[in-house]
Amino acid sequence: MQRPLRIALVLDPFRRMRRGSEHPINLAREFLGRGHIVRGFGAPAGAIPHGGEDTDLRTTLTDFRPDVVLAYVVDSPAAWKGARVAQGVGAELILVEEGYSHRAGQLGRLLRVVGRRLWGAVVRRRTSRVLALDPVAATQLAERGFDADRIYTIPPGVDLTRYRPGLTSHLPSAHGVQGRMILVYAEQTPDVGLDRIVRAFADTVGRSGSWSLVLAGEGTAGPSLRALAVSRGVGASVHWLPKASRDVLPGLLGAATLVLAPRDPSDVGGWRLRRALACGAPVLAAPSPTHCDWIEHDGNGLLLEDDSTEAWTGALRQATGAPDRRQRWGQRARQVAEQRLDWALLAAEVEAVLLGALAEREAELEARTA
Repeated sequence: MQRPLRIALVLDPFRRMRRGSEHPINLAREFLGRGHIVRGFGAPAGAIPHGGEDTDLRTTLTDFRPDVVLAYVVDSPAAWKGARVAQGVGAELILVEEGYSHRAGQLGRLLRVVGRRLWGAVVRRRTSRVLALDPVAATQLAERGFDADRIYTIPPGVDLTRYRPGLTSHLPSAHGVQGRMILVYAEQTPDVGLDRIVRAFADTVGRSGSWSLVLAGEGTAGPSLRALAVSRGVGASVHWLPKASRDVLPGLLGAATLVLAPRDPSDVGGWRLRRALACGAPVLAAPSPTHCDWIEHDGNGLLLEDDSTEAWTGALRQATGAPDRRQRWGQRARQVAEQRLDWALLAAEVEAVLLGALAEREAELEARTA
């Protein structure tokens, strides 16, 4: 085995620990298991698993003297700090980026603009590799001027023990859900297009009494969607659930007969879709770069040709009338998750990127001294 790497994970202190913070936490845990020396910077004390020699939490990033700096978010102060330290100690700088939406908050947009103008060009020049967490991020990075051959698309993993087939939840029955459940877990805003799904449900199995449509989430479109469901005669079969907590979500996904994935600008990277696959849920998905990357048409669900009411109607008609296909789709969904979302496998891919960057630097140094 190669010598243990000293790996620094640098998070942006201006962005609070949130869903995306699962990535450095799980990556650190896997790296430690592979024998590397890991420290987290920019996160609350103890938030990032750490270990190995000389990993006193009071150590500064420079004193830690990493071989590799993984800095999160391209335009963030973490990237700028990582670039300066990497240059000073001779480390490789690897950036980690997830796709971002036009609906990002005002503060997030401001921070990106400021970072892009103040240090964006410098960070780009000093970056050895970039880890894109989804296809949208890879496209945005290329548009920012990063070389395509330096961009590696490696998705975040999923806890395949926590998210697994066979789970269930009391939440649907507590809200009067009866029969088979079609679950849509998305922001309830006009640009998501949930009205088209409600219409498609009404035009297919909504009046049968054996299917329920469950919309889980929050947003301003709730009242209009309720009125639409009533006007289409399916008000009793459409149910609203609050935004699912981390503890509730696995059971909710596991209880669903079908999961629908509309184009949700708040979920550019498809984190909900990946968890649905891990739970073995067949997925009907509107076309998007991320959905196209995960949904095998008639393999683990259906990938719609467009996001129209007609497309959703056709997909629901196919899926609800074919229990054998749904079973096959669900089995394949879990297989895809096991093959592509296991954290151990993904950490090995990231490790290969780090080792490749270090090997390239050593080759360049040898060439200069030859």
